Formats: sequence, C-alpha cells, structure tokens
Amino acid sequence: MEPKQVSLKKDSLSLWHVIGQGLIANGPLSAAAVALTVAASYALGATPLAYLFGISLVLLWVNTPYQFGKFFASASGVHYYAHKSMGPAAGYLAGISYAVYYNALLPANALFLGVLLDTLLSQFGYSMPYYFWIPIFLIFLMPPIIMNYLGIKPSLNYGIITAFVEIIALVAISALIILAAGPANTTAVFNFKLAQGGLSGFAVGMLVAGFDMSGTTATVYLGAEAKAPHETIRKGLLISTLMIVFLYILVSYAMTIGWGYRDMSTFANSGAPLFVELYKYTGVIPELLIAALTINSLVGLVTASTIVSSRLYLTFGKQGLFPKAFGNINEKHGTPGIAILFTALAGIFVGLILGFEWGIVDAYIFFILLATIAEFVGHIIGNVALSIFSLRNHMKRFITYVVIPIASLATVLFGIFYTFYPVTYPTVFAPLSMVVLLVGGFVEYYVLVKRNPNRLEKINSGVEELSSEVAPGLKRVNS
Repeated sequence: MEPKQVSLKKDSLSLWHVIGQGLIANGPLSAAAVALTVAASYALGATPLAYLFGISLVLLWVNTPYQFGKFFASASGVHYYAHKSMGPAAGYLAGISYAVYYNALLPANALFLGVLLDTLLSQFGYSMPYYFWIPIFLIFLMPPIIMNYLGIKPSLNYGIITAFVEIIALVAISALIILAAGPANTTAVFNFKLAQGGLSGFAVGMLVAGFDMSGTTATVYLGAEAKAPHETIRKGLLISTLMIVFLYILVSYAMTIGWGYRDMSTFANSGAPLFVELYKYTGVIPELLIAALTINSLVGLVTASTIVSSRLYLTFGKQGLFPKAFGNINEKHGTPGIAILFTALAGIFVGLILGFEWGIVDAYIFFILLATIAEFVGHIIGNVALSIFSLRNHMKRFITYVVIPIASLATVLFGIFYTFYPVTYPTVFAPLSMVVLLVGGFVEYYVLVKRNPNRLEKINSGVEELSSEVAPGLKRVNS
C-alpha cells in the first residue's frame, strides 16, 4: 500500500518569516566576528568604503532571484529557475551546487565554534583540550536540526527573534565603539588608497564584502510554504538585503575606527577582532554576553542552511534523482524528515573526519571554501538561466534580464580567481571536491535518463510538485 502523500505546509509562512530566513542566513553577529576579517585583509583602513561600494555588487547578485521571483516560486529555489530555463540537467546541477553550499555551512559553523571558544579561553590564559571540539561540534548541531524537524514555522519564529536581537546588539556595540573612539572618528576610512595595493586591494575587498552580504538569497527556498509567494519572497529578499547591507556598513565603520584604521593589517590576524574590541571598550562581561549571542547566531545560520539543503534533497527525492525516501514529508510536522536527517549526518560525518585528519582550523577553512565555490557555481548557473529565460520568452527590459546577469557573472568569475589563485593547501581541495560532485551528478543524471527516457516525466513532475503556479498574468511564460 502506497503511503499517504503529504505536502509541505502551503501558506504557512508570513513575510516576517521570510525576512527572518534572509537575516539568519547571513548570521549578522557571527559574520561580524569573522567575515569582516577577510574583507579587511584586502581593504585594510578602507574596509567601510568596501562595504559601502559592496552594495552595488549585492544588488547585482540578488537581481537574479528577485527577477525570477516574479514568475516562479518553489521549495528548490534556483534549482527550479534553472530547470524551467535551461532544462532538468542544468536544474539538477544548480540544485547540487546550492545543496553543497548550505550543507557545508553546518560543519563549518560547528568547527568555527571550537575555534571561537579556544580564542576566548586564550584571553584568560587557558587552552581548550584538543578533542574537546568533538562534543562541542555534536552538541551545537542538535538544536537547529531538532527545530527543523519539528517544523519550519517554529524554526523561523526563533529566527525572527534571534535576528532582531543580533541586529540590536550590533547597533548598540557599534554605537558604543563610535562614541568611545571620540576624536578617532574620521572620514579618512572612505579613501580606497588605504587598501592593500591601492585600487586592486580595494576591488578585492569590495568583492569579498559583497559576498558577505549576499546570504539573503536563502529566502527563495521558501516558495512552497510562504503566503502569496510571488510577492512575499521578493519583498522578503529585498527587505532583508537592505537591512543587512546597512548594518554591515555601520559595523565595518565602527570596528575599523575602534581598531585604528592605520593598524588594520593586524585586524585579520587577530582571530576574532570583534571580541578583542569588546574587551577593550566594555570589559569581560559584555564580551562574554556577545559571545553567547554569537553562538546563538551560528545556530540561526545552521537553521537557515538546513531549511535550504533539506528542501533541495526533498526535491531530488521527488524527482527520483535521490532515493524515494528523501521525498517523504512528515505528516505531523510538515517537514522533510529524511532530508533533514541526511543534511545533519552528511555534515557531521564529513566534519568529524576532516576535523580529525586536518585539525579544526584547516577543516573549517575547507568547508568555508567549499561553500564559497558551490555558491559561485550556483550564481553562475542562475545568471545564465535568467538571460536564457528572458531571451526565449522575448522579454523586454534587456538591461535587467541580460546585462545585469552578465555583469554579475563577471564579478563571480573574478571572485573565483581571487579566492582560489594562487593554488594552496588546503584551498585546492574545495574546487576539486566541487568538480567531482558536479561531474558525478551529471553522470548520474545522464545514466538514469539514458536508461529510461520516461524518467524525464518523473523528474519534471517531481520538481513541479513543490512549486507554485506561475504568477497570475504570466501564464504565457514557459520553459
């Protein structure tokens, strides 16, 4: 007897839930503790300017999901966009890319927690026992996985609360540092000549800053569960993006001024400069409080990441590209239980192996770089898909649908170059792993369809099952 078919809970998420997903997917506090250091290593004293100019890049990158949101809404996001534009094979590769991107963030954040705690302990003259990272790793991942299993709405109710707590905390910290810095406040930080190598270093810093602020695209994977998805997803994407970019500009200015804009060469090498500055300006109690909130920020980021990756695995199961069990949805909670479990186990298994083999710092770097290259590949497919989609459907607004995606594609290619060249260890393993996964996915798809051409019907119907109808008034749009 066939099991009862259960669907994701349609119309269960409000605009605030979608905004919450966009915000926690960026992990404002955890990003402030870590991500700013990468941009600052290139932009140095011009880091605030890099984030200010980075807004233009963010708008380039969110253009693709924002424009596609007019026509399509789905639990598989960019996977569905590429499927409808370039066919199921391209859709599957886009889906693999984003599934890897978000799944890699689970072990990355769990490992980073070990690094963070070790950094904090070192301030008090202690060091964390080496293997103590293992129980931290496992315990940390439990709450977001359990929340995801019990329901997306409770998960995102938590997300809304935690996101605004983080934003309030960051605004307060920034204001405190700016006020305490007094005469150190200056507009000199808005000069690109302060960057390493001048304009070239500033350009790379701006590129990194833009990617730091682009995590809000996680909103598009709520298309099967949001109310009025064609409108709500686009609004949620835009609002959460604007909130994030303005927050980052404020925080980058405060931290640059607080550190000393002429001394930013030491900023990136300090481990967790946010906590160094907190200790300097507020003392140990506020520092520990923000550290606790940062851990909560990491939980939120993993929650958002699990939502995305599990819905992609769910789609693969519905399509017959993954085992059928992946396509099952828990009747009581309305969540893809098997897909969530797989997301967790994949992150735990690979994270523990590489943590043992390479140590938690190198393993963390690998997973961040794997997530980065996977996001790059997903962006590339999405940008190409939007251009092809618009040309096939003879759509107007050539700049919006073709020129901007091409410009976005160019920035992504620059990002790949500056991230992975020159080739170093363990950097090289991230793109190699991505190539293996994409080639494996393509071969799997080709073999399955070649053996049974009728499987295409299953692949198409499976992805449509988790998608909303084409937006009203746009029925003429087709693949």
